[in-house]
Amino acid sequence: MSDSAKHGKGIRLRGDADHYTLLDQLADSGVRTLCFHSHWSWMGYPMPPPEREQDLRDLVDACHAKGIQLLLYASPLTADEAPEWD
Repeated sequence: MSDSAKHGKGIRLRGDADHYTLLDQLADSGVRTLCFHSHWSWMGYPMPPPEREQDLRDLVDACHAKGIQLLLYASPLTADEAPEWD
């Protein structure tokens, strides 16, 4: 599902009817590491809420099953902000 491009390989971001996922596409394209940056999502609160912990664990497991590492980005600008620990 990769497309040749002038500057390397590109991937199509949509799956297909056979449940071919984005992780499948990334693994087949040779991606070995993803950087997960939670600030690229909802900006109302810098950290995922505790009830989403299992979602993160599932993502890690799915990446590892495809041979992909998942790097969790943590910024020093928000790392010391944890009002729930005050």
